[in-house]
Amino acid sequence: MLVLSPGKPGYNVNEKISVTFPSNKDAMALVTVEKGGQVLRREWIPCAEGMTRYEVNADPAMIPNVYIHVSLLQPHLQTQNDLPLRLYGIVPVMVEDPRTRISPVIAAAEQWEGETEVSFTVGEASGRPMTYTVAVVDEGLLGLTRFKLPDPRNTFYAKEASFLKSWDLYSDIMGAYAGQLETLLSIGGGDDIFDDGARETTRFKPVVRFFGPYRLKAGERRNETFTLPPYIGALRVMVLGASSLEEQPVPYKSGRAYGTAEKSVRVSSDIMVFGTVPRTLSPGDEAEIPVAVNSYTGGRRTVRVSLAAEGLTLEDGGVRTLNFEKPGEQMIRYRVKAPSLPGKARLTLRAESAGLRSSVQVTDLEVRSTAIPVTRAASRLVSPDEKWMDMIRLPGKPGTNTGVMEFSRLPPLNLEERLGYLIAYPHGCVEQTTSSVFPQLYLDRLLSLDPGRIAQIRSNIAAGIDRLGTFRIGGGGFSYWPGDGTPNEWGTSYAGHFLLEARRAGYVVPAALIKQWVSFQKEQAGRWSARTGDAREQAYRLYTLALAGEADLGSMNRMREQRNLDGAAAWRLAAAYWYGGQRDTARAMVRELETSVTEYRELSGTFGSALRDKAMILETLVLLGDTGRTKPLFEELSEALSSGAWLSTQETAYALIAMAPYVRGSAGTDELTVDYTLEGRTATVSFKTPVIQCDLGNLAGASAVFAARNRNTVPVYARIMVKGLPEEGAEPAISEGLSLQVEYRDAGGTLIQPGALKLGDDMEVRVTVRNNQRRQVPEIALVHPVPASWELVNTRLAGDGSGASSAFKYQDIRDDRVMTYFDLERGASKTVSFRVNKTYGGNYYRPAVHAYAMYDESIRALVPGVKGGE
Repeated sequence: MLVLSPGKPGYNVNEKISVTFPSNKDAMALVTVEKGGQVLRREWIPCAEGMTRYEVNADPAMIPNVYIHVSLLQPHLQTQNDLPLRLYGIVPVMVEDPRTRISPVIAAAEQWEGETEVSFTVGEASGRPMTYTVAVVDEGLLGLTRFKLPDPRNTFYAKEASFLKSWDLYSDIMGAYAGQLETLLSIGGGDDIFDDGARETTRFKPVVRFFGPYRLKAGERRNETFTLPPYIGALRVMVLGASSLEEQPVPYKSGRAYGTAEKSVRVSSDIMVFGTVPRTLSPGDEAEIPVAVNSYTGGRRTVRVSLAAEGLTLEDGGVRTLNFEKPGEQMIRYRVKAPSLPGKARLTLRAESAGLRSSVQVTDLEVRSTAIPVTRAASRLVSPDEKWMDMIRLPGKPGTNTGVMEFSRLPPLNLEERLGYLIAYPHGCVEQTTSSVFPQLYLDRLLSLDPGRIAQIRSNIAAGIDRLGTFRIGGGGFSYWPGDGTPNEWGTSYAGHFLLEARRAGYVVPAALIKQWVSFQKEQAGRWSARTGDAREQAYRLYTLALAGEADLGSMNRMREQRNLDGAAAWRLAAAYWYGGQRDTARAMVRELETSVTEYRELSGTFGSALRDKAMILETLVLLGDTGRTKPLFEELSEALSSGAWLSTQETAYALIAMAPYVRGSAGTDELTVDYTLEGRTATVSFKTPVIQCDLGNLAGASAVFAARNRNTVPVYARIMVKGLPEEGAEPAISEGLSLQVEYRDAGGTLIQPGALKLGDDMEVRVTVRNNQRRQVPEIALVHPVPASWELVNTRLAGDGSGASSAFKYQDIRDDRVMTYFDLERGASKTVSFRVNKTYGGNYYRPAVHAYAMYDESIRALVPGVKGGE
């Protein structure tokens, strides 16, 4: 190996690149200058005694770097050294054009004052033209991720790899002289600086402002002015600039110059007020709000502090007076009480002192209920010119009840309740993520939607597509939970099915995501065996491949020949043949198949049930145009959706997915008109869509009288649904197949009551779940909301993994709850623990703790909430 030494790490264009290497005067060297696999220069040079210097002029074609390869040949039988006759070396040399670098400059005061108008100026140091953007961001926020302003130049002019390939027969002829050429290479990458310095953080709301993009002419500067909110700490002003191609041509790649600049500005005020407020409150909570008041001016000073509460009740007056003998901080406490109903609240703190600018802090928070909403519904087929009049009892406490009236041409689907259940479902595995957005693809074809609802649906679907990307694993499959390296067979097919339909509906789905998914599906389809695999999983996989235009007819034929093929799998396989172009085969397959399904429920695997399989059968019948068997199956599914029975996310979503095409194809298009009355208020609605929903708004009282008159010549299905929140803590203790035990321990491990915990102390929460079933219960969700007075101690962020006393499949730690997911064998138990800190004084509601099988909520346990339990 030949050691090459460049004269310096980098060269500017038009400088002489110099590389030296050890040699003797009788040797010859073949020098190759290579860039990106192209040979820019190749020449033989004679070597000098001791050290040879090779020079070449740096030209723009060499930006950002070249590789100099040297093959040195010594005379045969030379005796000057004991080195091999042939030596080889390679060295990268960086080449830079100063014109590709610009220097933005920021002019700003060293210190700004909160709640005032501030300004800064941006320009380019040498007066060159520049296009730029500016971000002004709280240093504390940037410090959370150790953010460093990226320089585009490091990307567009990054060091390139060598693509030159060499072959040598020397080892086959004379024997090998082994060596590792990698030790001579300076590997590219890893140039980003990791700043481990501690960034200053603040307790105030972070400031994040963006400006631009703007374009500066040569010699121009631009001033920006904006008003700071109540804030104290430091802000970082960051500028990212690029030159214009026309105005600043450079002979390489994009022909652009890049540069960055940043400046830190301190923000302070003569007087500051800051209140620490819980993230949320439950109805009826009484919270102590600690308020810090800082005076930074010398001498004695009187400060008037006031608190105004919107949506909350101040229990001890809102005005206080503080006397400062010298600069410093004083603490005061306010006590507020949340109302009995959920809603929004706002706290406005103000500190004032003669001759000084007042300081204001505004905090918005939510009063939210952890109680599970309760719904009631009534429906009826209203004949032409008939009036349906009835009364419905409102399920929630006064002030929390809302209602929806729905009219449809076909049996009601209970869209409002069932879709709301899917969207609000708190758990985020791949199946539930897909179920929450899949039916929304078809809503605009079923309902009359206003622009706001359409925009929300589109946003939900786009977010679902992005979310599914977090489940993708190597090979193209999808895991059940994010971060799990094992593909979930059914979840992969289900998510891919949604992505295909979303793409067909016009949503942007990454092409690489679909391509890798198709590759994974093909590989799994080819590996499938009837002895070891689930027939329904394989049939669904083949169906999705056919839907993607990649039908695997070989695997489909092999599966079709299986004896005693599962009925649900056969229906799905027939649909695969249909999309694969084999429509006669599809019709022949379903001709003798039964539409009935034996009752069953899977808690994992395909997440299947009789209802889910019937929905897939309906989907196939609609696809094949088998109208004779479609209507009875549709009515059976409609009845299930309209009932008050609990349905899993898989059942709910797939029933809606399968029924949407039938509703579109079967409902008429004539305009229908219905009058309805609620508590004396009358309205008339006309619709041409299959279904229309009318928002009844908030409902007062304990019951509501309603009426609906059908003004058409055909029957109309009418349905009213009301939903409300029960009183907190009114839920009963439940132990159905599972049991729950909750313990609280102090730092020393002693059992305590949560109310006995001192302000500022930590406490360990231990929840034990036991399986009392005679079978395994997979996919259990344990949900533990915490009172507003507790702050969760996230041990994963703190670097301490001791918070969990047993393994689990996935854990979701949020601001106000911990959700843990695991399986339990027959008779087994599992303990999950986490730490909390008692951060706020007062009197708070301790929410209920519950555990349940996500795909069968008849298996569940619940420990009721406690009013004033914390």
